[in-house]
Amino acid sequence: MDKLEGRKITTSRSLSYTYYTSQRTTESKEQRALLFCHGFPDSAFLWNDVLAHLGNIPHKVVVPDMLGYAGTAKPLDKTLYNYAGMADDLREILDAEEVDKAIVVGHDWGAAMVQRFYAFHADRVAGIILLNIAYHPPSKPGDPRFDLQGVNELLQNAYGAPLWTYWEFFTSNDGPQLMRENLEKVYEAQHGDVPDWGFKMFCVPGAWREYVVGSQTVPLKPYAKEKRWRDSFFGQFEKDSFEAPVQWYRAMIENVQYEVEVKIPTERRKIEVPVLFVGCTQDANNRIDLIEIPKEAGLLPQLEVKILDCGHWCPMEMPKEVADFIREFLTKQLC
Repeated sequence: MDKLEGRKITTSRSLSYTYYTSQRTTESKEQRALLFCHGFPDSAFLWNDVLAHLGNIPHKVVVPDMLGYAGTAKPLDKTLYNYAGMADDLREILDAEEVDKAIVVGHDWGAAMVQRFYAFHADRVAGIILLNIAYHPPSKPGDPRFDLQGVNELLQNAYGAPLWTYWEFFTSNDGPQLMRENLEKVYEAQHGDVPDWGFKMFCVPGAWREYVVGSQTVPLKPYAKEKRWRDSFFGQFEKDSFEAPVQWYRAMIENVQYEVEVKIPTERRKIEVPVLFVGCTQDANNRIDLIEIPKEAGLLPQLEVKILDCGHWCPMEMPKEVADFIREFLTKQLC
């Protein structure tokens, strides 16, 4: 990140964004850029090591703090986190950087966002790279509205666990404040180094609340012990509440996203550009095999799948491998 230039923009929705960018190594504006989108609860710094391992690729890089995080606006109105509006915000950032088309790279909620960026602005996307989160086609007219309890019951029946049960704590009235008051426990909950930790924290009802307010502690994975990652997380959330980041979850469970997704043309459910999905074996609630559902439905005709043996935060835990996958994808598909 040290080699990137920090910039600010206020979008047409009157929302301020901080983002970081490099210059092209060629003069041609035809060269595709890379747009990196992080998820919960991170910032643009999530991509630091991945970018370092990518080195001097011939692509402009654009790395925003996503809405609700770090140097970007932190509204508490969940409706501002609708996919259509945030896709427009990202398009305006690309416009400001004179980027015609981008390879969009997303992790966690950032992976969900780049999927929807394609749905709303397919003409600006040359390729998609999804880390950890498989493709979930947008809702279409006639589909049921999102119901978290119903979704978790379906996941329980299909996979033996309510994979999204942690959403209940994140979107509870006291969840954000409890996380703010117990930052060390939140950090451990994300990056604990014990067998099946991801399953125990994310797929067991009540686990997040019990851990955050309880006395149990667990060791951290080696990468999470590094001062720079700790400083980035604690520096951000000692200052900022979790109230803004959890609006991403609230926008989903309160059907803000449903209302904009049903307006997406049906043909946009099929992604007509190359897609790379990187799944992680230790990411219990984001199962690798979920990518098979849209693949078998014919919605990902240019899909490539790579697997890493790590947890949810692969850009932190295995950045070189992530960078190698990205470089290979760019070379094979887009250059």
